[in-house]
Amino acid sequence: MKRFIAILFSLSMILLIASCKKEEQPQTTYTVIINVSTLTDATAALCDFTAYEYDENEEMTAFNDMLRAVNGTEKTFIANSNSAKVKMYLEFYADAPDFPRLKYWADSVYYLEKDNNIEITISGTTHLVQREPF
Repeated sequence: MKRFIAILFSLSMILLIASCKKEEQPQTTYTVIINVSTLTDATAALCDFTAYEYDENEEMTAFNDMLRAVNGTEKTFIANSNSAKVKMYLEFYADAPDFPRLKYWADSVYYLEKDNNIEITISGTTHLVQREPF
């Protein structure tokens, strides 16, 4: 009888633990990939960036930033649930006192895909402008 109760208790614990396992919900994410070396001739090129998230009404919903990104940096962010698109603001510089900070917007709007990840690659082919893109 004690053995039966022990087996029954063990099975109930296994079922309880199994039922508590939380399923992962898909998330909307974006990965920023920086290829700084193709943007400037500076030997120690660095990039600070801010990814601004907007809803469909052009209201800013969130922002994420990273300092001192170097060539090959990849960073994935979880988007705000109300965000529909991302705009990238970038500052390029070098570890040299006489090197000016170059400040630009990527002239693209990156549209998020619900429950998926998109890649935002900043490289030598990225069109950079002084104004925020539309």
